[in-house]
Parts: sequence; structure tokens; C-alpha cells
Amino acid sequence: APSGSPPTSSPNSSASSQFTEQMPAPGSDLVLGKREVRYCIFQGGRLDILRDLVSRNRETDRFNALVSDFNSRCSSFRYRRGVLQAIEAEVPGKRSDLRVDALHLLSSWRESPISSSASSTGDSLLDVTTVSVATLVQSRLKALSYYTGAVDGLWGPASRTALRNFKISQSGLGYDDTWDLATQRALMGR
Repeated sequence: APSGSPPTSSPNSSASSQFTEQMPAPGSDLVLGKREVRYCIFQGGRLDILRDLVSRNRETDRFNALVSDFNSRCSSFRYRRGVLQAIEAEVPGKRSDLRVDALHLLSSWRESPISSSASSTGDSLLDVTTVSVATLVQSRLKALSYYTGAVDGLWGPASRTALRNFKISQSGLGYDDTWDLATQRALMGR
């Protein structure tokens, strides 16, 4: 799944692949396809669930960032006849999946991004394939205006592109999207 998009169904399952989502580009009055409309409707459902579960300041900040990103993509869009109604008809059958997605996201916000052993040694490379670390790195890249996607802990193409652009802007880090100790120190200060 691309970075910034919610967990999507496995492409190997024909029943699941009918629910594929695609995050639309930011903008208003864009004509969205079925997968993009599905993202907007399903992500709106996830946000509705999260709204009732968020209780800590840090969670509120992350929730507000998700809402802002959602609004930049889904607050005003157009669609072809019948698409919105078809997607809205899918929602009742997906409510439990949307709740699981929301709970997974919330739990990633509550995880400690660095284990105690990693924080005690300055030479431990954080694993960007874990949700908590990916969320931390995406947040930092977003704060520096390199990452424009949703801070969701999914390390994908948009995250790697943001990392590569960060590395290019720094002297001596290279021109690739490899996460290494030098990049970690430059971005995270550790």
C-alpha cells in the first residue's frame, strides 16, 4: 500500500480486492474514481471511530493531523453517477474492518517509538518497517515539509521519496532512500 493510505485488502483475494482504496491527491472539485471515493468514505468512517477513542494530547495532535490531511483530499470532490451510492452501500459490511483499522492506528500512536535498549545506545538503528517508528519518521519528515502524506505508520513509496529528498538536501547522506544510522542521526538527532 502506498504510504499515507490506510491498510488495503490483499490483492490476492478476489472478494477483498473489490474494496481497494486509493488516496486521492490534495485539491478540491477533482473528479475522483471509485477507489478514491472509497478512500474518502472509508477514511471518514475510520476518523469517526477514532474521534470517540482519542483521549491524550499526543493522540489529539495526530488525530487532528489526519483530519487535516483528510480534508485536503476529501472535503470537496466530484464523482461519476452512482459511484458514491455504491461505495456507501459497502460501508455496513466494512464497519468492523474500519474499526480494526482505527484501533490499529490508535495503538500505534500509543506505542513507544523507541525501545529502552535503543534509547540507551546511540548506535541502534530504528526499524522504519514498524508502525511506531514509521509514524515517528513520517512525523519528522512532515514537520520539515518533505512528507505530504498521512502520518499513518505505513512505510511506502511516498515515505521513501520524502526520505530521499531529505537526504539529497543534506550534505553527505547520498541520493537514495536507504534508512541508515547517518540518516537517522541527521533526521532524528539520535
